[in-house]
Amino acid sequence: MSVLAYSELLKRITGIDDHQLEEPFKILSQNNTTQSRCKIIKGLALYEPISIGNLLRKSELPRGGGSYLTVRKYFLSLEKAGLLEKYLLHNRAVWRFSKNGEHLRKYLLT
Repeated sequence: MSVLAYSELLKRITGIDDHQLEEPFKILSQNNTTQSRCKIIKGLALYEPISIGNLLRKSELPRGGGSYLTVRKYFLSLEKAGLLEKYLLHNRAVWRFSKNGEHLRKYLLT
């Protein structure tokens, strides 16, 4: 029985080549992605498109004490890097993964 390399397993399970995740992981690394921010990004993958307030509630994270502003600042930096995008839906800012972040979203959902 042969042992499959991690990249081959990833490709077979998700249909994503590991090279397609290099740029999204680099962006996350450059933007100081902590454990709680990983939870937020995974929540975004699950519930997109979603507002930050609803995302914090569904992820069971506190909405007060600057959490909203911290996540908003983080999302704005990821938007600037091309990983996320924001648009208005019924006068409310909602977030989703951009075309460049689609492989990361698929990876997070597996």
